[in-house]
Amino acid sequence: MDSPRQFACAACRQLVLICSHCDRGNRYCSAACSSQARRARSRAAGERYQSTRPGRLNNANRQRRWRERQLNKVTHQGSLAHPESAVVALEPIGIAVSGQERGCCVCARPVSDFVRLSFCHRTPYRPAQTSLWRKTTDDFP
Repeated sequence: MDSPRQFACAACRQLVLICSHCDRGNRYCSAACSSQARRARSRAAGERYQSTRPGRLNNANRQRRWRERQLNKVTHQGSLAHPESAVVALEPIGIAVSGQERGCCVCARPVSDFVRLSFCHRTPYRPAQTSLWRKTTDDFP
Protein backbone atom coordinates (compact mmCIF):
# COMPACT_ATOMS: atom_id res chain seq x y z
CA MET A 1 0.00 0.00 0.00
CA ASP A 2 1.21 3.48 -0.89
CA SER A 3 2.19 6.13 1.66
CA PRO A 4 0.30 9.33 0.81
CA ARG A 5 1.50 12.92 1.13
CA GLN A 6 -0.52 15.13 3.43
CA PHE A 7 -0.67 18.87 2.81
CA ALA A 8 -2.87 21.84 3.55
CA CYS A 9 -4.59 23.36 0.51
CA ALA A 10 -2.96 26.72 -0.28
CA ALA A 11 -6.38 28.33 -0.79
CA CYS A 12 -8.83 26.85 1.74
CA ARG A 13 -6.26 25.34 4.19
CA GLN A 14 -8.10 22.00 4.27
CA LEU A 15 -5.92 18.95 4.96
CA VAL A 16 -5.57 16.72 1.89
CA LEU A 17 -4.14 13.23 1.33
CA ILE A 18 -2.78 12.38 -2.12
CA CYS A 19 -1.13 9.13 -3.22
CA SER A 20 2.25 9.17 -4.98
CA HIS A 21 0.63 8.05 -8.26
CA CYS A 22 -1.51 11.19 -8.39
CA ASP A 23 0.94 13.60 -6.73
CA ARG A 24 2.39 16.07 -9.20
CA GLY A 25 3.43 18.73 -6.72
CA ASN A 26 -0.17 19.64 -5.96
CA ARG A 27 -0.82 22.70 -3.77
CA TYR A 28 -4.62 22.85 -4.01
CA CYS A 29 -7.31 20.38 -2.97
CA SER A 30 -9.47 20.83 -6.08
CA ALA A 31 -9.74 22.55 -9.43
CA ALA A 32 -12.06 25.12 -7.82
CA CYS A 33 -9.41 26.21 -5.32
CA SER A 34 -6.77 26.26 -8.05
CA SER A 35 -8.81 28.46 -10.40
CA GLN A 36 -9.79 30.79 -7.52
CA ALA A 37 -6.13 31.28 -6.60
CA ARG A 38 -5.20 31.83 -10.26
CA ARG A 39 -7.88 34.51 -10.62
CA ALA A 40 -6.60 36.25 -7.46
CA ARG A 41 -2.99 36.20 -8.72
CA SER A 42 -4.07 37.49 -12.13
CA ARG A 43 -6.15 40.27 -10.55
CA ALA A 44 -3.20 41.30 -8.33
CA ALA A 45 -0.87 41.36 -11.35
CA GLY A 46 -3.36 43.53 -13.24
CA GLU A 47 -3.59 45.96 -10.32
CA ARG A 48 0.20 46.18 -10.14
CA TYR A 49 0.37 46.89 -13.87
CA GLN A 50 -2.45 49.48 -13.73
CA SER A 51 -0.54 51.36 -11.03
CA THR A 52 2.42 51.97 -13.38
CA ARG A 53 2.55 54.84 -15.88
CA PRO A 54 2.48 52.58 -18.99
CA GLY A 55 -0.46 50.69 -17.50
CA ARG A 56 -2.45 53.86 -16.89
CA LEU A 57 -1.72 55.10 -20.43
CA ASN A 58 -2.72 51.78 -22.02
CA ASN A 59 -5.93 51.72 -19.99
CA ALA A 60 -6.77 55.29 -21.03
CA ASN A 61 -6.18 54.43 -24.71
CA ARG A 62 -8.28 51.27 -24.45
CA GLN A 63 -11.14 53.20 -22.83
CA ARG A 64 -10.91 55.92 -25.51
CA ARG A 65 -11.10 53.32 -28.33
CA TRP A 66 -14.06 51.63 -26.63
CA ARG A 67 -15.96 54.94 -26.33
CA GLU A 68 -15.31 55.64 -30.03
CA ARG A 69 -16.83 52.27 -30.99
CA GLN A 70 -20.06 52.94 -29.11
CA LEU A 71 -22.83 53.98 -31.49
CA ASN A 72 -25.42 55.16 -29.04
CA LYS A 73 -23.86 57.09 -26.21
CA VAL A 74 -25.61 56.52 -22.91
CA THR A 75 -24.60 57.72 -19.52
CA HIS A 76 -26.28 54.94 -17.53
CA GLN A 77 -26.71 51.36 -18.60
CA GLY A 78 -29.37 49.02 -17.33
CA SER A 79 -28.46 45.91 -15.44
CA LEU A 80 -28.23 42.64 -17.32
CA ALA A 81 -30.46 39.82 -16.18
CA HIS A 82 -28.33 37.47 -14.09
CA PRO A 83 -29.14 33.75 -14.09
CA GLU A 84 -30.15 32.36 -10.76
CA SER A 85 -27.18 31.06 -8.86
CA ALA A 86 -27.12 27.36 -8.20
CA VAL A 87 -26.12 25.94 -4.85
CA VAL A 88 -23.67 23.09 -5.27
CA ALA A 89 -22.95 20.71 -2.43
CA LEU A 90 -19.25 20.11 -1.94
CA GLU A 91 -18.12 16.55 -1.51
CA PRO A 92 -15.80 15.90 1.40
CA ILE A 93 -12.17 15.30 0.53
CA GLY A 94 -10.81 11.84 1.30
CA ILE A 95 -9.35 12.61 4.72
CA ALA A 96 -9.28 9.85 7.25
CA VAL A 97 -11.98 9.93 9.84
CA SER A 98 -11.68 7.52 12.71
CA GLY A 99 -13.27 4.22 11.78
CA GLN A 100 -13.18 4.89 8.03
CA GLU A 101 -10.65 3.82 5.42
CA ARG A 102 -8.25 6.44 4.12
CA GLY A 103 -8.17 7.26 0.42
CA CYS A 104 -6.46 9.53 -2.08
CA CYS A 105 -8.43 12.73 -2.72
CA VAL A 106 -7.90 12.40 -6.49
CA CYS A 107 -8.36 8.69 -7.31
CA ALA A 108 -9.88 7.42 -4.01
CA ARG A 109 -7.28 4.62 -3.95
CA PRO A 110 -6.78 3.24 -0.42
CA VAL A 111 -3.57 4.52 1.15
CA SER A 112 -1.40 3.62 4.11
CA ASP A 113 -1.90 4.99 7.61
CA PHE A 114 1.65 6.37 7.49
CA VAL A 115 1.65 9.75 5.77
CA ARG A 116 4.49 11.82 4.34
CA LEU A 117 4.70 15.57 4.87
CA SER A 118 7.13 16.10 2.00
CA PHE A 119 7.59 14.94 -1.59
CA CYS A 120 9.06 11.62 -2.65
CA HIS A 121 12.56 12.25 -3.91
CA ARG A 122 13.12 9.82 -6.72
CA THR A 123 16.69 9.52 -7.92
CA PRO A 124 17.23 9.18 -11.65
CA TYR A 125 18.34 5.80 -12.95
CA ARG A 126 22.11 5.52 -13.06
CA PRO A 127 23.67 2.31 -14.33
CA ALA A 128 26.20 0.71 -12.03
CA GLN A 129 29.70 1.91 -12.72
CA THR A 130 31.98 -0.95 -13.64
CA SER A 131 35.67 -0.61 -13.76
CA LEU A 132 37.94 -2.61 -16.03
CA TRP A 133 40.77 -2.33 -13.54
CA ARG A 134 39.97 -3.51 -10.04
CA LYS A 135 42.15 -2.89 -7.08
CA THR A 136 43.28 -5.93 -5.23
CA THR A 137 45.07 -6.24 -1.95
CA ASP A 138 48.31 -6.78 -3.91
CA ASP A 139 48.09 -3.26 -5.34
CA PHE A 140 48.48 -1.58 -1.94
CA PRO A 141 51.86 -1.41 -0.08
